[in-house]
Amino acid sequence: MKEVFERYLQHFDLTNPDIKKKQIHTYQVAENCLEIAKSLGLSEQDQILAYQIGILHDIGRFHQLELTNSYDDQVFDHADYGAQLLFDQGLISTFPVRVGNYEVVRKAIVNHNKYEIEDGLEERTKLFCKLIRDADKIDILELSCDGMIQTRLDGPASPDILMQLERHQSAKVTQIRSNIDRILIRIGFFYNLYFLPSMQIVFDREIVKRLEDKIEDDIVHRELERAQRYLKERLKC
Repeated sequence: MKEVFERYLQHFDLTNPDIKKKQIHTYQVAENCLEIAKSLGLSEQDQILAYQIGILHDIGRFHQLELTNSYDDQVFDHADYGAQLLFDQGLISTFPVRVGNYEVVRKAIVNHNKYEIEDGLEERTKLFCKLIRDADKIDILELSCDGMIQTRLDGPASPDILMQLERHQSAKVTQIRSNIDRILIRIGFFYNLYFLPSMQIVFDREIVKRLEDKIEDDIVHRELERAQRYLKERLKC
């Protein structure tokens, strides 16, 4: 799977730092998918499928940058475009994905970047939608720890976003008005993780602590502490 994806990436300029970051992100998300799938006790075939979805989830990103010179999903939805590219234009046939899994892959890709998973999905499809969303969020949070967000905080923080975090809810990116809002939105990812193994990965990799060490801001620290308490309570279940 990885070898086929690497051949596909030869169509793009891998010396472009923005393209390279997405390449690295893709592989980390795929590994996260595999780790979560194993922890959930999924079958070997479903573990393979989880990894494949991780590899394919952001395939539309590379075209998004090429076509719009940005990663703004309000202008160009990379998930919808990725699904169109794979299934309407037939690119999926070049990857070693079982035909019987095509619909699961398509729905997982379409739903991975949405605020909520669409209604009416059958349970197996919904499981893989949840899995890719968790795996993607974990890596975005890790990238935040490792220097891919700004730490110069402009503000003030949005009262609406703060209220949603207080309710243990994630907020929408359309509510962002400042860089501190962007960080608070990512803290909201902790409340949107579906699986206990995903939450355990957050603790094992010390993601909350790494964010606290990186960002010096009272509001951010308060919300990180709130998220930490929430995750600890969930893991006691």
